[in-house]
Amino acid sequence: MGTVLAIADDNTAIIQRVPMNRHVDWSKFTIVRRDGSEATVNFTTVLGCGPALVLNGKIDVAPGDEGFRQAKIFNAVQRMGVGITANGELMLVHSKKGVTFGKFADVMKGLGCEDAMNLDAGASLYMYYRGKTVVAAGRRLTNILEVSVDK
Repeated sequence: MGTVLAIADDNTAIIQRVPMNRHVDWSKFTIVRRDGSEATVNFTTVLGCGPALVLNGKIDVAPGDEGFRQAKIFNAVQRMGVGITANGELMLVHSKKGVTFGKFADVMKGLGCEDAMNLDAGASLYMYYRGKTVVAAGRRLTNILEVSVDK
């Protein structure tokens, strides 16, 4: 899996690198909250992608350790990522210019993300916001991450 974005029914969200080729029970998952307290959470949405960009407030980019091997993905390309700020806000970020994983990690950290991960790049990008396509996909996509805002 590499890195995952996991979201619970109460909107608790984490970004975490996970061990390769190991089963993780996301229905009874213990997390350590920012205040140091522990909680058992039932994550109902788990999106695996990666690599991780920022973990625990520090830039932490290790795509090879997460199983990413194709040379072309290491190039500077447009990217889409997701981050979580210190106060728990979810941030979706698209780079208009091509960036490497390392540069994208710098951007996500600079935007205030305590945890962040790459979602995808190139022709696999698509972003729709407030009734408009912001980034059009260059190919047919098989899955999406939908975020609804109550306002």
